[in-house]
Amino acid sequence: MGEWLRSGRILPDEVLVSSSARTMETFDRLRRAMPELPRPRIEALLYHADAETLLARIRKLPDDVSTVLVIAHQPGLGEFVRLTPRDGVPSHCCDAFERFPTATVAVINVESDTWADAAPEAMKLTDYARPRQFM
Repeated sequence: MGEWLRSGRILPDEVLVSSSARTMETFDRLRRAMPELPRPRIEALLYHADAETLLARIRKLPDDVSTVLVIAHQPGLGEFVRLTPRDGVPSHCCDAFERFPTATVAVINVESDTWADAAPEAMKLTDYARPRQFM
């Protein structure tokens, strides 16, 4: 998935990682593919966070952050994706609303002036990939 992010030129300047061992292992694997990733912020708040908790955390990002990578858990991440409007979503992304398996990546653009103003109606799912696609 790191190679997929790299190929799409998606390089976060902030990385938020749940405090679980599994999510930290996921980050370590991503870093092998993307050594330029910034040092992660390990956050217990993200451990089994629901969609609203994830959104609240994103709203606290400083405005000098342009791209954030969140490594957390199901069902919260899938719920977070389902907060986004379905209108205008690329056809290859529609599956994200139904299935969000382990190690899946969703790219969501937040169309607001500040992170504090991030709201579901201002979010747009623009890309989506699952590991199974690359097997």
